[in-house]
Amino acid sequence: MFSFGAEREELTRTGARIMASPISLHLQCRWRVFDGEGVVFGSDDIFHRGAESMHGNEDRDGGGDEGEFDYLYSLTALDVLHGKWFAKHRGPSLEVISAKGDRFGGFQIVIAGGMTLECLPCESRRDSELWRLFGHRADDSHFVVLASGVKPPVDDSK
Repeated sequence: MFSFGAEREELTRTGARIMASPISLHLQCRWRVFDGEGVVFGSDDIFHRGAESMHGNEDRDGGGDEGEFDYLYSLTALDVLHGKWFAKHRGPSLEVISAKGDRFGGFQIVIAGGMTLECLPCESRRDSELWRLFGHRADDSHFVVLASGVKPPVDDSK
């Protein structure tokens, strides 16, 4: 969902060549990206129909076809806004300035240029996965955060 570091070419397990960053963040709870003016895009945008003009006077769904909307098979507002934002900010401008977490699994990552990625867990089921970080450990294991804490627990004494 979010990647950090210079992209490099990799092979997927099916043999396809893709561009990937060394560190990836997969979010499974509510999140948003905001700047000094408001939310630029966030996880709830997946529930709205995609359209080219998302922040104008137009209906948030983009109007038009009033048929049934299924975010698994349709272009969503998140697809449009996320794509435009990353096309504009891809590259060295996405430098992480700071990161801080809270005891409930939430965090804020401040990005150069006045942008912030914020994770807002709203889950009470203790076994729910909130997010995971890939690619930052030498043994290739993932850092997984559940509503009940880190899995497996991290030994900070070493």
